[in-house]
Amino acid sequence: MKRTRLLSLVLSLALVMGAAACSSKSTEKEATKTERVEDTTTTTTEATTTEATTTEAALRKPEGAVTSDKFVDFDDMGFTVNGKKYTLGVTTLQDLINDKIEFSDTTHFDDNVDKQSSYYIGYSFDVIPYRSAIMTIANFTDEDHPAKECVISSFKVSCIPELPEGKVGFNFPDLFTKDDLIKSAGDPKRSSDFESNGSKYEILTYEKSSTVYYGSSSYEYTFKDGVVDSISMSYMP
Repeated sequence: MKRTRLLSLVLSLALVMGAAACSSKSTEKEATKTERVEDTTTTTTEATTTEATTTEAALRKPEGAVTSDKFVDFDDMGFTVNGKKYTLGVTTLQDLINDKIEFSDTTHFDDNVDKQSSYYIGYSFDVIPYRSAIMTIANFTDEDHPAKECVISSFKVSCIPELPEGKVGFNFPDLFTKDDLIKSAGDPKRSSDFESNGSKYEILTYEKSSTVYYGSSSYEYTFKDGVVDSISMSYMP
């Protein structure tokens, strides 16, 4: 009888100690999981912060006052890609194709463009990932031509502070303020403004009337919080 009671007591103690051990291990596991979650959260936060800081640091900013007599030069509406110059009304789509510019869509290069067509479909190519330059072509001749043989009639690039210096350029500095532009080029033909996502945008347009077609050549500058954000040029003879 005593032996039975003693055996029961020993088994009871063993069960109690086993339960305590399991409880301890469970607590340790939960603690380990919590630490891992905290580590992951911290790492993710640090990565996000680093990415945001890097993106912010990559934005170029104007350094000092900028002046140029080319901001509204309608006689030479030039732009550059990778350091090479092209000119609206002179450069053809084929010239850019020959220079290995990788256009987003190449299916319309051989489309027929009617004579005296002052506007045709647009083409684009990536300057950097998710940032593209956009252009249109025109056929100002008296004969029909394939699209690739037509001249570039407009060119636009946006998000300029995000672009590496020299990737895309113009006959004038590509980074400047609204005040710089007005001091160099005078007041625009027209202007407008709007607000978006907490930023103020202002659009200044300079024009020269066409002597052949109904319309005009133009320079359009969009400023974000006072700094140029996009530049658009359009040619009309």
